[in-house]
Amino acid sequence: MLYKRVRRGGGGLYGINLTRKARKKISSKLLSSMSTKERKFYDSQDTNVSAHKSLIEPFFENCHKMMPARGDESCQERMYRVQVSWDSYMGEQSALLARKVLKNKRDKLIVFAGDMHMKYQLGIPLRFSRLSNQPFFTIVNQRADKKKMLDVDVGLADAVYIY
Repeated sequence: MLYKRVRRGGGGLYGINLTRKARKKISSKLLSSMSTKERKFYDSQDTNVSAHKSLIEPFFENCHKMMPARGDESCQERMYRVQVSWDSYMGEQSALLARKVLKNKRDKLIVFAGDMHMKYQLGIPLRFSRLSNQPFFTIVNQRADKKKMLDVDVGLADAVYIY
């Protein structure tokens, strides 16, 4: 429904996702199979944002059961490198689209991504803000639990949609 509504309203739809093939190359450090552009992107990744790493790493706790360590690098390290690349790519593509499609103050660019790419503005928003001076606003969703009070962290996003 959303896509149809955007199209009927004269809006454009753009894909900004990092391909599975690219994520695999990044995870496995397949540097020799990367193009010059891919290698430049790979080399530019900033994996030193400690708040982002603290947020993301708990989700990779059990990844070693699916993907055992390769050499001296843990599954968590490989998964985090991919997550940063994924967020960076989507932030980069969003910044490029913003320059391309935002021509006046009424124009809007809406990026739909999973909440782990958006929470605390540490994924896509952080990378976007490094590449663009366009203002942005983040929304994440939270499921309400009828049995207990919903506890929403301060700074989770600019707005929280509770469902």
